Amino acid sequence: MGKETLVDTLIGEGRIIVESLDKEGIAIACAFWFYLSSEAIWRLKLASKHPDFATPSRILKGYQRIVDTMSNSQVTSISIADIEIVSLKDPLVLALKKAGKVSGMGAIHLQNTLVSDIFFEDAYIYRVDNP
Repeated sequence: MGKETLVDTLIGEGRIIVESLDKEGIAIACAFWFYLSSEAIWRLKLASKHPDFATPSRILKGYQRIVDTMSNSQVTSISIADIEIVSLKDPLVLALKKAGKVSGMGAIHLQNTLVSDIFFEDAYIYRVDNP
């Protein structure tokens, strides 16, 4: 089976999730789709300093906030299983931060790119904030 392409619907709904979380006061510092070739799936990765995203004991609350946001925003093509809350110290996040800042809601597509010794087979980046 060939690699799945990230479709416009998922890109658009991922953008809605990030913007909706921003409006709720959860500043998403890093948001991107990442292709996991070992599982042949795309995963929306989100990182924030907000306690519900950055504190291990509160991570389930972070996922619940995402589910609530998805329901309120009528997101239908993405499931919570497609989303992963990651630490701001996650190797992928750190690599993207070293590569540069993507402000607001950008649209950068990386393919077959090496960033700080991490290979990005395929990724779609909305935002990378460098505090």
